[in-house]
Amino acid sequence: MEKSDIWGDVLSSDPLFQRNEDLDNYIDTEKVAEFIANSQKPQGYFLVKSPMFYNTYLCVGILHFCGEKISKETIEYVKALETGSMGFSEMPGELPWTDRTYYGLKMMDWLGIEPKMKEGMIKFHKNLQNDDGGFGSIGNEYSNSGDTFNAVKILNFLDSSPRNKVKLVNWIHKNVDFGNLYNIYRYLDCDLGVSPLMEDKIKDIILQNVGNIENDVNENWNYEPLFYLLWSLKNLGKDVTKYEKRIRLPQTITSINIKELYFLVRIMDLFKIDKDLKEKVIRFVKKFEVDTGGFFFPDEVHIYKNNAAVQSLYMMGKDDLIDKDKYFCWLDRSKGNIGWGPLPKTSSEMLHYTKSSLISLKLYNKKIDHNLKERLKKYVRERLENLIPNQPAMHILRTICDSLEMLALLDERIDDSNVIDLIKISKLKSMISNFHNEDGGFGEKGRSYIYATYLAIKSLYLIEKYLEFNFPSENKIMSKIKDKVVSWFLKCQNEDGGLGSRPKELSNIQGTFFGLYCLWILKAKFKKQKKLRCPDKSFFQTDLLVLSYHIGSLVLI
Repeated sequence: MEKSDIWGDVLSSDPLFQRNEDLDNYIDTEKVAEFIANSQKPQGYFLVKSPMFYNTYLCVGILHFCGEKISKETIEYVKALETGSMGFSEMPGELPWTDRTYYGLKMMDWLGIEPKMKEGMIKFHKNLQNDDGGFGSIGNEYSNSGDTFNAVKILNFLDSSPRNKVKLVNWIHKNVDFGNLYNIYRYLDCDLGVSPLMEDKIKDIILQNVGNIENDVNENWNYEPLFYLLWSLKNLGKDVTKYEKRIRLPQTITSINIKELYFLVRIMDLFKIDKDLKEKVIRFVKKFEVDTGGFFFPDEVHIYKNNAAVQSLYMMGKDDLIDKDKYFCWLDRSKGNIGWGPLPKTSSEMLHYTKSSLISLKLYNKKIDHNLKERLKKYVRERLENLIPNQPAMHILRTICDSLEMLALLDERIDDSNVIDLIKISKLKSMISNFHNEDGGFGEKGRSYIYATYLAIKSLYLIEKYLEFNFPSENKIMSKIKDKVVSWFLKCQNEDGGLGSRPKELSNIQGTFFGLYCLWILKAKFKKQKKLRCPDKSFFQTDLLVLSYHIGSLVLI
């Protein structure tokens, strides 16, 4: 076979890369397509006024500390981020992450509301603590300071505490750099609930370091580090009133970004927020609230969401409604040094941004610049070679899955390539198999997760597709694990038809999409198949990425 046939060999049978006329039977494709097409801007990209998670967190915080009541629509938006005992997602309908749970519960704390599955959330996050005392997170079982502080604070919000407080403080004492101001703030912000003697050891170190940092304060400091310093000093019982007159206010509210505005408001809250400033801030922030709840800022155009929009139109066969030439000119202008990142003209270690762009280019037979193609192949090779078994599960599985799909999109074969060969393939299969749990799912040991399982199954599928055309005698493992994996997915399905992040979790569309894709690969079906074909009639009036999960799910059914 010719090298250029790799796309046809490996990916062309994927239903997500085909036009699907049957979608008209389940949704009003004209209406959905018009919604997407109307969001295309003159520059070529798409922008839907959907709420953004982190900006919503910042705006809710700003309004809270300004004493302003939060709208019922935004409260409902925050509630909709809960996915079950594993925590909160970035968008309603997506899968949970530990850092998102920290921010989600912080918003709930400001709003005075509690999560629906509080007890389950406590149990899940207690179990993230490792034997060394530190905490990992969803997708990363290894202890690290960020996940440790997030998990402890999550448990604080839930009126609970870590299983082993003594080991926790010992781990913090040994592993956290208290020369870092942010680490000082995170430590002081957590209620560790341990003996004063143990905490005093760390506080002595903190007091010394805070004193050193305080000597470096100057007028060029941004509001964020200044807040961490002032809050920490006040928490340690120090007088911070001398700083009040030194706080420089912006000439106009619009001259600083929303993150800096949040920290300015937090600083002013340590003293007393000026009434005129408070009213200006409230008026400014409320302009960005979405009618259905949450906050949107028009200065962020996301690569992944834009590719999701184009691919959704392709699947529906409605791409004649948009200016494709303008879109691909914009996409080409948006690439960074090594492919694409989350925003235009950026790059990222996360390969899925580049992968999504390559899919869009491939669907429309757009040529990829030769030099870019060679850089990408070299980069993918290095990423695969640098994988080692003791890295986080999600990092390994994402890297393998995205790398293999990128190689197919770049028409790279394994029999005549320096990028990937049979030895590397065997190594990758072994690494994936290490994450297969007894319950049938994939993830860290004993913690199967639907996202990890999707990445593992898709990776094994791509590997076996490669081998099928080059090494047909090579042993396959998919058939050996099929029954166990299918059984695990069936347990993830709820009475409403949708799937949760794992068994007995709330349904979400991202998890449902991943489950349907894996069962398509495994040639299996869900028991409640008909219930999966009942989307909310307004499902498309949402985030472009979440919309693509709905359309992709209907295609796979």
